[in-house]
Amino acid sequence: MPTKTTLNEQWIKASIIGSMWASVEIVWGSFLHNLRVPLSGHILTAIGLIILISASYRWKEKGLFWRAGIICALLKTMSPSAVIFGPMIAILCEALLLEASVRLLGKNRIGLIIGAILAMSWNLVQAIFSKIIAYGYNLVKLYESIMLYAQKQLHTDIDLVWAPIVLLLVVYVLLGLGTAIAGIFIGQRLESSDLKPQMFAEKNNNNLPFAAKYSQFPFATAWLIFDILAIVAVLTTANFIPLEFWFGLSIAIVASWIMHYKSALRRLAQPRLWISFFIITVIAAVSFSRFQGNISLWEGALIGLEMNVRAIVVVIGFSVIGTELYSPKVKKIFQRESLVSLYTALDLSVESLPNMITLVPNLKKIFSNPIDIVRNFLSYAEYRMHEIEARQHQLASIAIVTGEKGSGKTRFMSETATELKKRGFDVGGVYTRKIIDNGEITAYSAVNISNCEERSFLKKNSEDLGLRIGAFSIDPEGLEFGRKAIAHASQANLLMIDEIGKLELDGGGWYDELRSLPLEKELFIILSVRLEFLYDVIHKWNLYPSVIYNVSESKPEKLISEIESYFEYEK
Repeated sequence: MPTKTTLNEQWIKASIIGSMWASVEIVWGSFLHNLRVPLSGHILTAIGLIILISASYRWKEKGLFWRAGIICALLKTMSPSAVIFGPMIAILCEALLLEASVRLLGKNRIGLIIGAILAMSWNLVQAIFSKIIAYGYNLVKLYESIMLYAQKQLHTDIDLVWAPIVLLLVVYVLLGLGTAIAGIFIGQRLESSDLKPQMFAEKNNNNLPFAAKYSQFPFATAWLIFDILAIVAVLTTANFIPLEFWFGLSIAIVASWIMHYKSALRRLAQPRLWISFFIITVIAAVSFSRFQGNISLWEGALIGLEMNVRAIVVVIGFSVIGTELYSPKVKKIFQRESLVSLYTALDLSVESLPNMITLVPNLKKIFSNPIDIVRNFLSYAEYRMHEIEARQHQLASIAIVTGEKGSGKTRFMSETATELKKRGFDVGGVYTRKIIDNGEITAYSAVNISNCEERSFLKKNSEDLGLRIGAFSIDPEGLEFGRKAIAHASQANLLMIDEIGKLELDGGGWYDELRSLPLEKELFIILSVRLEFLYDVIHKWNLYPSVIYNVSESKPEKLISEIESYFEYEK
């Protein structure tokens, strides 16, 4: 049986802090850079450093900075901006410099201030080196000759070759100093502050607690290569081919992804995500036409549309790449001992990112009320911390079979159970079987999966026994029969429970059995839940399903393969 990967607190907290930092980079990074806002990179660096420093007063573990930097740099790939490689290097180097400073000088004011100054100054160093790499060493010679000529013409003894660089360095030092002071001030205010993580539990009642994976996919290395090349093609050809051809290429690529990754892209159907992209695009289009006189409103609109299409390609592209990265071959590479913590932490960060993004306010609010902003971030961070710790205590693996009413969930469960028993698995639990008379469902029987014994469970138009669900009366003997079958299966290692829904949510049916599921033991649990009750069931019993199968898109063979993988079963 596979060993469950358990992250230490350093990686859990780093995954959350990295998500906080990345959410600001993703929401405001591309917008500021595309609008060519002066010092946009420095604004983002300052916000990121303030988050790191203030969070360090609440969470004091060593090594959080460099771990959070790696997470943020990797999450930066989800940014809708085409310019991501440079910012990724900057993020990682800033985190490493801050980490090095506190390691050498201690996590005190001096260490944090020196670290912030070094991290902020890295922007200048990277800018110089990137220009030299782009234009070659001749750029240095050109700069030197111009400054020497200016020095000669001005008849000054000041070394004009180094003077501008020294002056810029002083500015960066002051920016780093101010950033560190702000981070320390906010951190001290929030160090012992009473945060309220419980408010996020209430807000998230209608959302999955994390991004459960829908069904398995026909993983293919060819598709992974295509996905990567497609993103590269869209990002690199925008300025080299006619715009109409570029739009056509982008639309064709997105269409191919939608056709192949239908289930994986379901979570991207949230209107809020695309509304935010649309608003940013409109603002960008108007800004380009208004503030750059040589660009018309139509040209500005085309630039805005290009940004929007680019954003769609990048967001969907990295989502489908993420799907392919769940391939057993890829997971096997990353789940080596040296990489498994990073792989798991990044997975947790991707889950946190959507809600982190919703917490990012406008820039005006960030600078007018930074303490409340960081307090909200840290409140959500502690909520996520408690949630992840609870999940790590769940050793059981949970799969949920879902679908609309009458879609074949019970058939899916019974076929799965039959095949598993043929392959030698000890399967237990209960599913319901329809009793049909003259084309009408008149009753349901409860079937003990272990021995196929059954009892009457639901009867239509029968005497009122005090327990009802819709038009059906519940037979107490059948209910007790099912409860015993579930209790017996809980002692084994493979449990199935069918048709969890409104009855259980109201405290009846298998409610007690779900409440007492032995999630702390190595057990594979399969639950059947009607689609309309799916999120309510997950939240009511604090379940963390590893996979969700929609019966309209999946077959029992996929679930059986998942179970065999879990138990490392050898035929």
